[in-house]
Amino acid sequence: MSFIKVLLFPFSIIYGMILHIRNLCYDHGLYSSYRPKIKSIVVGNLSVGGTGKTPHIDYLIKYFTEMGLQVSVVSRGYGRLTKGHIEVLSSHSAKEVGDEPLQLKTNNSDADIFVDEDRVHATKVIESKATSGLVLYDDAFQHRKIDAGLNILLSDYNRPFLKDFPLPSGKLREWPLGAKRADVIIFTKCPELSTQERVEHRQLYESKYGKPVLYSQFGYGKLYHLFTRDAIDTFQKDCIAITGIANPISLHNHLRTIFKSVKEVSFRDHYNFKLKDILRIREIFSNFAGANKVLVTTEKDAMRLQEFKTEIQDLPIYVMPVEVVFNSQDEAKFDEILRRYVRND
Repeated sequence: MSFIKVLLFPFSIIYGMILHIRNLCYDHGLYSSYRPKIKSIVVGNLSVGGTGKTPHIDYLIKYFTEMGLQVSVVSRGYGRLTKGHIEVLSSHSAKEVGDEPLQLKTNNSDADIFVDEDRVHATKVIESKATSGLVLYDDAFQHRKIDAGLNILLSDYNRPFLKDFPLPSGKLREWPLGAKRADVIIFTKCPELSTQERVEHRQLYESKYGKPVLYSQFGYGKLYHLFTRDAIDTFQKDCIAITGIANPISLHNHLRTIFKSVKEVSFRDHYNFKLKDILRIREIFSNFAGANKVLVTTEKDAMRLQEFKTEIQDLPIYVMPVEVVFNSQDEAKFDEILRRYVRND
């Protein structure tokens, strides 16, 4: 532990204890929770950012839509400049509804996506319409005012919560003990593991928290142009990666496998690009060595960059789609968990 983290550790103890007491109040009914009248699933994490919640929400939307359910999603809409309850439309901007909700709507036009700071209020609005068969709550594991029927906890495999501490000395929103509230724990961005490594890792967490443990990876699709959606042949091209996400390491590693060279230009998570940033990106692109070069960004960043269409539509800027992938064993187990909950099997 670094010197700074040692200095901050007492504050982590205080913060962690406050949250622990708060959770106890919910556990024992001293604080009330709202139980949705329709099937409800929370997707969240213990740490701050970077576990892949949006791709997993996207996975679940497609899974349940294929099952024949009308899916609603409730998100706070982090980074939006608006307040209150809004149903997300494809015509909205990221500033109006947040980049992640807009991304989910863009990729799932048949799903009902809502942003609302008050998730209980959003739930009652959805219930009043009587059209949704299931509601997904994005990043609501610590939002105890909602008592969902199924809780999915995500954790970056490379940043295990078992070895971390609450803020500010660590990256956790609460103590690792909170994992016991989950119905299933999914370790995301999982590297290739031997059978023995996976067995030992699974046994450690299942024995400690008593919940099934699964592993997911990111699968990257074909690059497409931000505005025309034309595909790209990456052979012999140099790449400038523009990212404003919590943890772009996985993307950078993938890009290095398909491009000759990769230059990283990173902004903070949910960063609202400004005109000066666009001018900087143009300058970096102009000065980057090589004539055969492209800009690459994430689907989440694309939601914010597309607002500068006039300024960047002449640039070769492409989007890297990402999806969640399970091995066959974990996919079957996850399918069993989801179907058992939805169908009350």
